[in-house]
Amino acid sequence: MPITIWAIDEDGCTGETSDRFLASGNVKAGEIRNKWEIRIPKNTDVGKYTRNYRVKIGDNVVTTSDGIDAGQYVQPVSEWIFPELVTPGGTPPPNDFTNIGPLRDGFGPIDGQIFGQLSPWPGATAPPPLVANCPPPASPTSTTSTSSSTATSTTTPSAPALQASAGQNQTVLSGVFVTLKATQLATGVSESDLQYTWSQTFGPTLSLSSTVGSTINISPPVIASGSVERRFQVVITHVPSGAKANATTSVFANRITADHPVIDTLTWGNRQSGTATASAHTDLVAAEGSMRISFGGGAEVVMGRAATTNGQVLYTYSSRNVNRFTSATVRSYINGVLVPGSTFTSTNVGAG
Repeated sequence: MPITIWAIDEDGCTGETSDRFLASGNVKAGEIRNKWEIRIPKNTDVGKYTRNYRVKIGDNVVTTSDGIDAGQYVQPVSEWIFPELVTPGGTPPPNDFTNIGPLRDGFGPIDGQIFGQLSPWPGATAPPPLVANCPPPASPTSTTSTSSSTATSTTTPSAPALQASAGQNQTVLSGVFVTLKATQLATGVSESDLQYTWSQTFGPTLSLSSTVGSTINISPPVIASGSVERRFQVVITHVPSGAKANATTSVFANRITADHPVIDTLTWGNRQSGTATASAHTDLVAAEGSMRISFGGGAEVVMGRAATTNGQVLYTYSSRNVNRFTSATVRSYINGVLVPGSTFTSTNVGAG
């Protein structure tokens, strides 16, 4: 059963979270304690460090009647280990805080307060935060008493001039997982006061992951040829005043745009006449999609489709009697036909 680990990224202004895939692994065969481990290869860019990481077992997270998400858990970072001095008498290396997201970009709001970048910054020069200035959280609607007994009046919220954006048009491979993200561009408007409503306005009807929220997902079905446009509209409403703004974006799906497969782990061991293992992921979520791998320029073999998690399909492969190799290549296929340009090669071979 596949094990996956995800970084939980947090918006420093709104506190909204999103999962970012990091790596995958498997439960050890015959391990009655359900022990497992994931080792991210050296020199792998894991992106920004976050406060919390999510671990999932397969793709079967179930919320129980008492609100527990069975099949996953969230692990906070309890210790940061910086490079240590290994040469006696040398100059200690500086502690680099620039890639620790909550310190660099801030976080919030918590109880209406936004916590910005750590200041003073523990270094010579503070890095630029992800968002330079967060809009202030919404202030509670004020009330003014008109008498000392019972009558009160509520101030009417002003209607801001909203500026809606549904994001740039996208040209994608049919069958991939696509994210649509709306933003409100006018300054001085609290995100907590906004409501987002999505709908499809043009093209063959497609299921939306949701019709509410700033971010939704779609997956255009596989087509044989040509290009199919679908247009989507978002309406942003300022709830306190009722002010609205809308915007549209188009998604063009075809069979010639490249997929983006990635090899996550790659190992070779000298046991069993040479054992090769690999795991990879792709945005091509359609059932018609598949992935093949070749070791050291040898013949391609089909990888096993392990799970679909957060819009990415995970593939794994393990085999014996594989000669030692220095690189491996994965390619994406649809109905057995190679997707043009959808190739990824890795030379980061670990010891298996």
